Amino acid sequence: MEWMLRTIKGTGCMNAVRANREPTVISHGSIEGMYDKHNPYMMIPVEVCSADASQLAIAMLDTGANACFISDHLRNKMNLQPFAQDQAGNAMDIVTSGVYKLWLRMGDIKLEDVITMEFSNSEFLGADLVIGMNVISLGEFHVSRDGTFRLEI
Repeated sequence: MEWMLRTIKGTGCMNAVRANREPTVISHGSIEGMYDKHNPYMMIPVEVCSADASQLAIAMLDTGANACFISDHLRNKMNLQPFAQDQAGNAMDIVTSGVYKLWLRMGDIKLEDVITMEFSNSEFLGADLVIGMNVISLGEFHVSRDGTFRLEI
């Protein structure tokens, strides 16, 4: 894996960033779910693994997120330690965040080297993981008017 050092703007601190943030697909498959007008968020079950721990969690598929994010709750439960720092932002703010490398299993889909950053528990409606476009764009993502969605990688 190739990493570059860069200076975080305005801080003088160095951090390591991966030149290519695309996860590795270990096995292809699909996962489906449903949403409705009372709960319009696309949530799926996912197994999150690190070198030392494995945990079942709820993940939200978020086409507005460029990257994946892990909650403080799940990060602490799995006793994860960041291997680098990088900047993460939303519409309100840009913050320095720990960077983690995880493996994900969603149905038949298995991914490794998924670069994931931190987020506060209160931000994503009970999900412990946000799956962003760095994963969704690996395959086909279909959302239908009948309230179903499907991710195929």
